Amino acid sequence: MGKMQRAKSCAPLASFLLEPAEHWSYESAMPIHLAPLSRRNFLKRSLTASAGLALTPQLFAASRQTNADSWALFSDTHIAGDPTKIAREINMTDHFIAATKEVLSLPQRPAGLIVCGDCAYNQG
Repeated sequence: MGKMQRAKSCAPLASFLLEPAEHWSYESAMPIHLAPLSRRNFLKRSLTASAGLALTPQLFAASRQTNADSWALFSDTHIAGDPTKIAREINMTDHFIAATKEVLSLPQRPAGLIVCGDCAYNQG
């Protein structure tokens, strides 16, 4: 491909890249700005985060074992945006809370949770 053909094929891409940002649909509403960080602060924060990550399993997960062969299944929870909503003489939020407490009270935690079906009741 010659130089002229390459320049013509790149023209649409170049016009898109040079297009003002307000026309882009993925532009965020508020840009993120990070303050400058000194080497000392970076090391201090890194060590703090590393210590937190290293101790977290011992603080929270060591009290109960996980059963790799056990899974919890929540299906068609139909949680409404209003937690007091009653449909078909049932408050699904209360049922969801009861099922959650039941799973969390097991002697061994399940390996994971599968959520299947409709999670929201019309607008949840």
